[in-house]
Amino acid sequence: MYHYGMDARTIKENNSRLLTLMSAYLNCFADAIDDTDVQEIARSCSVSPRYAYAQLLAASCGLDTLGADAQFFREWMLPMLSTPDPTKFERDAYLRTVRFPEAASGDWTFTYGRYAPYEAFVCGDLRTFPNGKVLPTVGFFEREYVFPSVQEHGREWMCVVPNEIVTMAAPLGRASGNVLTYGLGLGYFAFHASGKDTVTRVDVVERDEKVIELFEKYLLPQFPHSGKIRVICADALDFARERAAGYDYIFADIWHDPSDGVPLYRRLKEYESCAPGARFDYWCEDTIIHYL
Repeated sequence: MYHYGMDARTIKENNSRLLTLMSAYLNCFADAIDDTDVQEIARSCSVSPRYAYAQLLAASCGLDTLGADAQFFREWMLPMLSTPDPTKFERDAYLRTVRFPEAASGDWTFTYGRYAPYEAFVCGDLRTFPNGKVLPTVGFFEREYVFPSVQEHGREWMCVVPNEIVTMAAPLGRASGNVLTYGLGLGYFAFHASGKDTVTRVDVVERDEKVIELFEKYLLPQFPHSGKIRVICADALDFARERAAGYDYIFADIWHDPSDGVPLYRRLKEYESCAPGARFDYWCEDTIIHYL
């Protein structure tokens, strides 16, 4: 919904308001909404679980959906919510192929994370509309969802969640020839890129030796096209400046989330001229651009 009658200033204020509210909610209260409450509201009000969830989310954010905040709720909060099918992600070839052991190396530990039913999570890049309206894509599942994860010092750092699967689809579709990627993670990008007939090889730059050790010992042997993958222990910025020439496609994913990726994104953009002829993609670039 574009609502072209709304002035640019109000649209900008609503964009900022929604992003601020959702940042706070996702970081502090993502699992605050209870399955029982959603179902009760859906039954008693004869509305869909999605609408019931939206009302509970609005209440958690302090919104008056029947009064002053009715339009904001209808045109900003409701359209941002998605209810994807969890089986769509569980069928991903990476998740069906790779099995994660209970293992650790240094400060890093393999584990599994979980989304509880109705726990909110980001599920896509920011969406920008012709009138300047900007919406995050926030999703939830109606059942528990389990995903592989790596923790550093007990803090989740790398994981293969729906947001990663969604936001890597377009870059993976464009990868071809000699491919370079900054950031190993759990090897999701390398797994899929190496499986493409149009990709000759995949070089992965990762600066943490322990992450590489875990990956090469436990995960890489499970990759069907592991022979096309080479992991290089190096700093991404140094590599981009000194060694990136000769690649056809370069993908960067070295930030935890788009908001903290701005400085690294700026630096890597400066070094694009060091790889003449390469095509570049950056994880969640549309969202990062919003924060520039």
